[in-house]
Amino acid sequence: MNLNQVGLAELILTGGWYIWWERRKFVHGEAIQQPMQSALSIASLTTNYKTAMKKSIKQREGWKRPPEGKLLINIDGSFREESGSGSTGVVIRDSKGTFIAGSCNYMEHVVDAPTSEVMALKERLLLAQRIGCNGLHHTVRLHGSRGNYETWDLVCCRCTNL
Repeated sequence: MNLNQVGLAELILTGGWYIWWERRKFVHGEAIQQPMQSALSIASLTTNYKTAMKKSIKQREGWKRPPEGKLLINIDGSFREESGSGSTGVVIRDSKGTFIAGSCNYMEHVVDAPTSEVMALKERLLLAQRIGCNGLHHTVRLHGSRGNYETWDLVCCRCTNL
């Protein structure tokens, strides 16, 4: 067991509490551990405490403004496994966050979540074409069901009919 990550104060406090706990068990006629087992238990409890107290804050990336004069297209696709259905959503905003255009689509038959994401990409292209936005520059960041939340962000380079 590696105690390099454990502070002396935490080790002393956990050890004091554990000795008190063992003494209480002894006073009430309960079985107590051998000193070596107690030492390992103190080390384990202290290590677990230290690990649990580590703050791993995941900062979620929110909406980022596109460059001035450009548009940002956010898309998402969803999939419902129980029914095999899905949907897509597309929103276009300018650098001030003003809504420019949007679309949504229900799909009665979808194979899986990645398919709905690809369909959302298609909807993005159709909506951009409808508003006269061409020459798309895009940064693609996937999101999945295992907690790695990211979004698809697509920036229009030129929009001729705005």
